Amino acid sequence: MGKDLPTIGPKSAETLQQFVDAPRPPMPEREQVEVMIAKLSLATASQKRSQDEEAERLELYWLTLRIYPLVDLRSAFVKLLRTCKFMPTPAEIDSVVQDEGYDRRRRINRAKHLLMIHYRDYTPPQEYVTAEELAELRSKLQIGQG
Repeated sequence: MGKDLPTIGPKSAETLQQFVDAPRPPMPEREQVEVMIAKLSLATASQKRSQDEEAERLELYWLTLRIYPLVDLRSAFVKLLRTCKFMPTPAEIDSVVQDEGYDRRRRINRAKHLLMIHYRDYTPPQEYVTAEELAELRSKLQIGQG
């Protein structure tokens, strides 16, 4: 993230905190993942399996993909529909889904990093020297030189 990041002020920190605290995209429900897998299976070449094997297969896809936001899954499945000739494995789908959410995760992590720097390093600006204080300092300097 770079060592030259600035220390942000309170207003920027507040805005970034709101961004970090904002609701995340909804997570998928099992049925949504199953529908995507079924459609992908229809659109690609895949082996014939028994109902028990298919149920186990869906379980594997669900275990792999349930950790991703629904928006990332949908985007990945559109990509996969356009590019796959054969039914992808859970690991292959996982790789595509990770790419889909990368930018959002990167922005959130960068905001968290900037907030960490703010809380660690920020010090409020010091008050300026008043005219009276400046005059007093000058008089002390003149007394010391005289």
